[in-house]
Order: sequence, then C-alpha cells, then structure tokens
Amino acid sequence: MILNSRIAKDVLGVAALLGAAALIGWHCYSRLISTDAPHDPAHTSGADFRDVMYYPTQAVLAGTNPYDSSEDTPNSYSNRFLVGNNFPLYSPLIFVPALPLAMLPLWMSVVIWWLVNVALTVVLAYAAWRWCGIVPSIAMTTALAAGILLSRPGYANLYFGQATLFFVLASLAALYWARSKPSLAGLALAVATIKPTFGGPLAILMFCRHDWKAASVGSIVGLTAAVLGLAIVFSRDTSGKSLTAVLRANQEVTDRDPAVDPVQSNSRIDAPLVVERLTGRTATPLARLAPTVLLLSVTGFVLWRGASVQRSAVTNCHENLAQLSTALILVTMAGCIYHNIYDGLLLVVPAALVCTSVGRRGNAPSRWAGVVVCAVLIVPAVSYFSSQQFGQLIARIFPSVIASAWTPGHTPVMIQLANGCAVIAAWLFLLATTWRAANLAPLGTLRLEQTLNPHAERNESLALATAEFPTTPHRDTSQFLISQLTAAPLPALTADPKGVRP
Repeated sequence: MILNSRIAKDVLGVAALLGAAALIGWHCYSRLISTDAPHDPAHTSGADFRDVMYYPTQAVLAGTNPYDSSEDTPNSYSNRFLVGNNFPLYSPLIFVPALPLAMLPLWMSVVIWWLVNVALTVVLAYAAWRWCGIVPSIAMTTALAAGILLSRPGYANLYFGQATLFFVLASLAALYWARSKPSLAGLALAVATIKPTFGGPLAILMFCRHDWKAASVGSIVGLTAAVLGLAIVFSRDTSGKSLTAVLRANQEVTDRDPAVDPVQSNSRIDAPLVVERLTGRTATPLARLAPTVLLLSVTGFVLWRGASVQRSAVTNCHENLAQLSTALILVTMAGCIYHNIYDGLLLVVPAALVCTSVGRRGNAPSRWAGVVVCAVLIVPAVSYFSSQQFGQLIARIFPSVIASAWTPGHTPVMIQLANGCAVIAAWLFLLATTWRAANLAPLGTLRLEQTLNPHAERNESLALATAEFPTTPHRDTSQFLISQLTAAPLPALTADPKGVRP
C-alpha cells in the first residue's frame, strides 16, 4: 500500500513537471525567434541563446570579433550575423559549451538548449533538496522543478534561452565542494566566472569565508582562461581597435539596453537598481559601484568572522552555520550587482534552506524571522506584474486607462522596486541570522597544554587541555585530562571528570 502511494506521488510529480514544461513550451513555440527578423518584438523566445551563445560562437569560428559592437564596417559582427543585441562581456569560456550547438542549424540548437534547460531545472530542484539535508523522492524533485519552471525566473530563463542555470549550478558546486574537494570547487568557480556578475562576487565571498584553495584555483583558472580567450579572439581582429576601447564600447551598448538600463528596466532584482530609482537620477558608473561595494563588504565581514569563530569552536550548536553562509552568499550575489529576473534562480536554494529550517530548534533564530525571509524570497518568483507580457495584457484590457502607465520605465514604482527590495530584505535578515549563528556557534574553545604519556595505558595517549566556555557574566575555564584511544576503530575522546582543575 505504501509502495503504491509512493508510485502515485511520483507519477503526479512527473505529470506536474511535464505539464509545466508543455505549457511553457507552447508559449515559447508561439513566440519563437524569426531567423530573418531578429528585432521582431513579438518573437523573442530563444533570443538570448541566439545572441549570447549561438552567433557569437559562430563569429569566433568565422574569425569575427563578437565583442566589437560597432556597426560602421560591413564585416563587423552585427552586420555579418542576424543578431538582436550585442554580445555582452562574457568570458570567452562561454564558447566551449556553446561550440557543439553552434555547429547545428539555429532552430535545432534552440530546441536542444531548451530541453537542456528543463533538465538543468530538475538538477537544481534535486540540489536544493540535498542542500537542506534531504534525500528527495522523484515526486519531491519533479514537483519542485515544476514550481521553478512556473516561477518568473524559471519561465524567463527557459523562454529567453538563458544560460543562468549553468552558472547557478556551478556556483552551488563551488560552495558545496569548497572544503571537501577544493580543486573541484575551484573548477566550478572558474565556470561561474564565465558570467562575471556571478563569478566575481562569488570568488570574493569565498575568500572571505576562508575557502582559500578553492577560491584561488577558481580565480586563477577563470582569469587565465579569459585572458587567453580574449587574446585569441582579438588576434584575429582586423579593425585596428584596442582591446580596452572595444570592451568599453561594448559595455556602453549593454548599459543602454532597456532590460539593463535602470531608468527603463522593470525586471532587475538588484540593489543598485533600487538605489538609483529611489534617488531619481541616473548615477555615474562609479556611483553605481557603491551598493555593490557595501553589500560585498558587509557580507564579507560577517563571513570572515563566522569562519574564524567556527574554526576555533569545540562544537557547533548551529549545525546549519555553513548553510546560512551559503544562503547569505547566494542572496548577496543576486543583490549586489546587475542581475535580471532570470538570475533569480540564485534564490532557489536560499529559499529552500530557510523554508526547511523554520521552526527547527537550533536552525533559524526564530520562527517569525524564517517566515519573513521565506515570504520576501517568494516575491521575485511571482513577480509577473512587471513582465512585458503582463503589460501587453493590461494594454488589451484597459487600453485607455492603464496602457500608458505600464510602458517600460513608467510602471508603478512599487512594481519597479518589488524584486530588488525583496532581495535586500532577505539579505538583511540572513545577515542578522548568520551573525547571530556565528556568535552562538562556539560552545567553547579547547587548547591542548601538553601531552602526558607516563601513566597511559597501552595504545592510549593523554593530554592536558584547557576548555573555555563563554558564559554570562564570567568566562568559565576548566582543565581536563583528554584521553585518546588510538586502537579504537575511530578516535574516541573522553574527559576525566577528576582531572586537574584550577
């Protein structure tokens, strides 16, 4: 009976996943990009895959520099290839996974990448459960995957053909293996650096969390690959322009994109957008770095202190301190620098960690704080009100009343700022939670004074140790004889209750 119930749940979960994929697939197919009209606003499904992976890779194979966004020469990238937008400043490593797809016809590669994104969504769902310490069933994995697909970030990632899941999973792998397999974590971090808005903040925060080897390996490999890739691409560039001039012009074009420009974008989820919208004026490039530096600095300090305290603790009363630091890192990555709505997939694991920890003793500091974090992390998942499709629906229903107020840059301010404010709120709560967990983590510190062997039994060693337990208002310090039985299958530590005391 139990087996039949589990099979039924698995079948329902798989059906939910297939239903969600079919619904989004139908919508994507109806608005699929046109091969001969790249600027058609009614057909944008797969546009980001075309402009970020497919045509840039073909351009490199053809000896054209995809980073050059100029249109003044007939052999430039934008004139030779039917692209809708310029190629943003991704690392040249992006051409490696895109190479097999660039060898196929465009429509075929779009379909394959769409299916890959659905599969990666299932992987993300499974990883989210595993981060919570849960071994999920098929029903749990597929149900969560269906929910992710129907969320605004999941839908946008699948619709536009973004590579966000590729970078999110690489970031999760880097954080998961940072201590146990630092070399492998470093390679995952190098993959995340393909998109600098992912890899840059992640590397900085991993250094702050004392993940020295993983962060060093990832930074060195990612930077080396980027330099070598750029050297190869620009060595075949015949325009005569310098590398810095081309990259600067490229970034200027990207900044003017309606989806990127803070004045026009309704789909960004980061703090710089919130600050610029609230101040009501366009910030200089240097001023836009202020929120980024602030969030990274504060988070880095909390992670540094937490890592230092955790290293010196006898035992950790908050078993999820590492999970909290992971959630804080991912939310900081989402909020500290430009991220569009599809990058909200960074928030899946933090939301899962917080949701599963609500009410658990020793996990979330309080039930209400966990509920608040869960609530604000759900906001970007349901924020369809700021989407272009919702605006078009409003325009059809109320053409004379609301249509003009729902154009890009003129939507209600609450909708413009909802996603960014939600991410900032989640960051503040996680910051306080991680700080509190770090303060409560060390039940005591243990210092070995000297080793005593003369009276020890065979295969046993004794050591004089001092244990300090922070209490209020005084610090309790005691000395114990620590015995280690080396012949046991696993080292067993016992404290002599009649040990030497002060």
